[in-house]
Order: sequence, then structure tokens, then C-alpha cells
Amino acid sequence: MKKKTGFSILIVIAFLLSTGCASNNTSLDLITAGEVQTAKTENDHLALAARYETIAKELQIKADEHRKLLSAAAKPAL
Repeated sequence: MKKKTGFSILIVIAFLLSTGCASNNTSLDLITAGEVQTAKTENDHLALAARYETIAKELQIKADEHRKLLSAAAKPAL
């Protein structure tokens, strides 16, 4: 039984890793160090903060989905 549960967890982890690498989410790549360094005005900084908040919300949603998948895989089959 433990082998089956362990194998299921490995499958889920492999799936999560493979989907994370092939993500279509480009918002994570949109903020560059140059943009952060060249932000001068209050509006520039507020815009960057809004983008970081959007990214944080997206990542929180993904983390919640991954937790659900992991907990579903860890439950023993009846």
C-alpha cells in the first residue's frame, strides 16, 4: 500500500514539475531589472507594485492547485 501511495506522489510531483516548466504564463517574465532600476516617478513604482501583486496572486492560485493535487494523490485508494 505504501509503495502505491509513494508512486502516486511521485507521479503527481513529476506532473507538476513538467507543467511548471511548460507554463504559458508570461507575466512572470515581464518585469525586468532594468524596469525596476529606471522607475523614477510614483506612478512608475505603483505600476510595478500592481504587476508584482498580480504575479503574487497568480502564483498563490497555482500553489493552491498544487496543494489540492498533492493531497488528492496522498489519500489512500479504497
